[in-house]
Amino acid sequence: MIVLVALVPLCIVIAAAMPARPVRVPALSLDQMVPLQPTWALVYGALYFFLIALPVFVVREGVHVRRTVLAYLAVWITAYPCFLVYPTAAPRPR
Repeated sequence: MIVLVALVPLCIVIAAAMPARPVRVPALSLDQMVPLQPTWALVYGALYFFLIALPVFVVREGVHVRRTVLAYLAVWITAYPCFLVYPTAAPRPR
């Protein structure tokens, strides 16, 4: 669980370590049709909190806790090298 929490800010470190690399901003036509509203920032932020915290409150059995932590680790350890190779950023309004 400690390793899992320690990996969370690693994407910020990766992004800061490579400021000269070109960052892609993948945008779909749907992104253009639905404007980004600053008032929804709390909702978007809460989603990240619940994705990380929800398993802590829901999963109770030791075997399932280990599987959940290993699943999160597998996703993040796979995502970080992909981010190193293909860095992206979310489109932001001016």
